[in-house]
Amino acid sequence: MTSRTMLIAVCFGLALAACASEDSTESASDYSTQTNYDATWFPQSESDWDVVPVVQTFQAQTPSWAAEWIEDSSWDALRSGVSVSYTQEVEEVFGQGSKKMSVHITRLVVDLPYADFVAQLPVEDWGINLAHYLGGQVKVYDQDAQGRTTRQLERMVLSSMPCDFNSTLTNNDMTKVEVIEYGDNWGTVYWRVMHSDNNSTETDVGSVDFWGVDEEHTVITFHSAHRLNALGGIHIPSAVLMPALEKTFLDHARHYAELVSG
Repeated sequence: MTSRTMLIAVCFGLALAACASEDSTESASDYSTQTNYDATWFPQSESDWDVVPVVQTFQAQTPSWAAEWIEDSSWDALRSGVSVSYTQEVEEVFGQGSKKMSVHITRLVVDLPYADFVAQLPVEDWGINLAHYLGGQVKVYDQDAQGRTTRQLERMVLSSMPCDFNSTLTNNDMTKVEVIEYGDNWGTVYWRVMHSDNNSTETDVGSVDFWGVDEEHTVITFHSAHRLNALGGIHIPSAVLMPALEKTFLDHARHYAELVSG
């Protein structure tokens, strides 16, 4: 184990110890209401919104083995959720060069028609309904003719701890530009993190897709690339980050399923 990995493990252990010591009667919401999570960064130019081609470009370069593993997953496996991770060179901003990132694809199927699914969990509300959500702010910039959001800025603060422990030192704090596209039986949110108030997120770019695969089922697919930091801005190595991404996004997808299944 490298000294950097050891330090990350120690920090995580201390945070878990803090979880264990929390008063069990206090909820995550009790903590989150004490903190101002309003956005502190805002789009400066049209180029800030070029996220769709950026995401589609790196997703088109998905290793064949990873794509096949997801596509070949059984229906029973998809009901509980599947996830695969790998490293990939990703260009977060066109023309600024690529970086090695930890990438995951996470998929889960819900036994609910798409129309019923989005009636309970609108596509644009994907962020505020993530697991371990502590708070944030959403600012809508554009809507389509049907009144659906097509561009929005979103600051979201998520706990990195299983107990939803709230600390600016360990939270995942990110402000994203989000472009949303819709079809007859699908909706896709493309995002890119533009700012992180606590420097926890160096890079986070990807999408979540909600697709009515047939008349009775909706498929949720997250596909995103990440470079994250631990305490003190220490870069988290891929060997540590990839399994954490798989667990985190399976938590998100399963939380969605719980919300719409009631």
